[in-house]
Amino acid sequence: EKLNEAIALQNETRERVRKLYEMRKKDAPPITGEEALTVTTAAHLMPRQQFNAMMDELLRHLGSAKGNGDYRARVIITGGEMDNPEFLAGIEQQGALSVAEVVCFGQRSFGDPIRDEAGDPLERIARHRFFQVPCARMVECFDQQVATLKDTVREFKADGIIFQRMKFCDPWAGDAHNLFWRMRKEGIPL
Repeated sequence: EKLNEAIALQNETRERVRKLYEMRKKDAPPITGEEALTVTTAAHLMPRQQFNAMMDELLRHLGSAKGNGDYRARVIITGGEMDNPEFLAGIEQQGALSVAEVVCFGQRSFGDPIRDEAGDPLERIARHRFFQVPCARMVECFDQQVATLKDTVREFKADGIIFQRMKFCDPWAGDAHNLFWRMRKEGIPL
């Protein structure tokens, strides 16, 4: 019963983060990548009810906020674990605007809600986590990573992708090389 309640609460968080990312598809998004990564990182650290209440307030505020159209390029940040908003601030200070972060503490960690209300909750969580996350550590998911990135570039009207990886994350180091050539073939700067 408690696991089902936790799944429902997590799904509420996922919905709020999805709404935040939808706002970032605008030509003048009301939030920067630095700010968005701060929010998604907080989602991993804060009590869920408190985070959801604060997200409701943030989403109301952003709904009427003037967006940021002062950028030279819209970029997607991808790679492994990244919980450092200052890294994005450095990129954005150079004139880019991060419109989506497909990283472990960003968009990748939220994704779709856990569905199928029937069945063992632990199995539902495990299946969702195993099949939802296109991470380099997952065997035979490279084509899914590429498809996700291509869809994200299109949906967020990005001009290119910036790949970053945490030092010693060997699975992402291997994928960086493959992603470079695949994105080049697709005509997407990486």
